[in-house]
Amino acid sequence: MEKHTTILLSLLLLGCVADLVQCRRIDDIGVDEIRVNIPRGICYRSVWISNPCLIHDRCWCCYDNNSCYSTEDDCQRACPKI
Repeated sequence: MEKHTTILLSLLLLGCVADLVQCRRIDDIGVDEIRVNIPRGICYRSVWISNPCLIHDRCWCCYDNNSCYSTEDDCQRACPKI
């Protein structure tokens, strides 16, 4: 039983240290270095809580200009690609 307890506590300690090191590495990166580049011409399906366009039954929105459309095809045609 003592052997299993030692192994279990060692694994628990290793897990805690690994978690601490991982968090410290994420903090070292810094927020300014993380960039998300969304390509132009992307349409997304909006959820009811995030967009007032749904009141008008337009649930497809363009990331570039936040315009909303009834169908995905309409959104793809109207959303600027360049």
